[in-house]
Amino acid sequence: MRLGIVTQPLSQNYGGILQNYALQQMLKRMGHEPITIDWQSKTPLWTYLLRTVKNTLFFCIPGIKSKFAPWPKIKPKNKLIAPFIDTHIHLTDEVTRYNRKLVDRYQLDGLIAGSDQVWRPKYNHHRLYDCYLQFAKGKKIFRMAYAASFGVDYWEYSKRKTARCKKLIRMFDAVSVREHSGIELCASHLDCKAIEVLDPTLLLSAEDYTTLCVDIPKPQEAFLAAYLLDADEEKRRMVEEIASRHRLSVHYVSADNDISLRVEEWLALFRDANLVVTDSFHGTVFSIINHTDFISIPNPNRGASRFESLLSKFDLSNRLIRNPEKMTDLPPIDWKHVDELKRQWQKHSVDFLAILSDTATYKRRRISQ
Repeated sequence: MRLGIVTQPLSQNYGGILQNYALQQMLKRMGHEPITIDWQSKTPLWTYLLRTVKNTLFFCIPGIKSKFAPWPKIKPKNKLIAPFIDTHIHLTDEVTRYNRKLVDRYQLDGLIAGSDQVWRPKYNHHRLYDCYLQFAKGKKIFRMAYAASFGVDYWEYSKRKTARCKKLIRMFDAVSVREHSGIELCASHLDCKAIEVLDPTLLLSAEDYTTLCVDIPKPQEAFLAAYLLDADEEKRRMVEEIASRHRLSVHYVSADNDISLRVEEWLALFRDANLVVTDSFHGTVFSIINHTDFISIPNPNRGASRFESLLSKFDLSNRLIRNPEKMTDLPPIDWKHVDELKRQWQKHSVDFLAILSDTATYKRRRISQ
């Protein structure tokens, strides 16, 4: 099947990029032809008009520098990120809005919403309904949600959004979510039955990722990788204390506007680190994939329930540290046990994706419509 993927914008977020890469890789191995709809945000027109009016009003005031706002345009991808995306991810042309023509232009047989926090309104204010595939309404195609995430374990939708998304999700053929709490949110608020599956990054092996960073040299010294999206003094004190206790140097890494590594270098960080301290969901994921000892700090603003659900799958809940000041030494991780649990979850998750290969069911649905 030709499958279009609707996910978070592939911008300066390592985890967001790699979950999309992993999902595409799995779908290709299953014989499908995936393509990700390359949605990119654009400065709204009203912002341009407001700034232009403001600057015009202040134009004649001495001492105030004034200029017209630039015309709204798509922000270019970060130069450190773009090469990986261009090389490893199959994308549509860049779009600033979804529409039905995408289905026809790319001859799509189906659409997949996910993974990552595609169903969190906080991160998808202007395109939430399209993350429920509204733009393809009326098209006789297969609709699936794979590991879609609400990010949190409570309901953030308004009554209006709830009612509309409830109608849209009825059009899905199969729905899966990334966190256990998502099952309850779907049932309670969308009248929808969902199952829990792995984040796509966990469907691939460590070897799948090490082949991508094989050219990155390994450092000579032992080090602690501190991958912190929201670094503060408390977290830095904890990192320095742990590093001192284990006699490790510290490599600080962030993302978003502070991005400093290529994707391959970021992958090598988890391959080579002796210990990881992170407040990132995917930082935690790649520590698990690489059998790297780690400590996770939940990030309430970005969604703490994601960490709880992920770590409970692998009996690693003790690696979640809510109060850094009360942290004590943790027992070694039983990676053999973790891998066995991961194999079980991988089978469960791949079995869900196998629904896509049931062409008989797919054809019956199209005929019935």
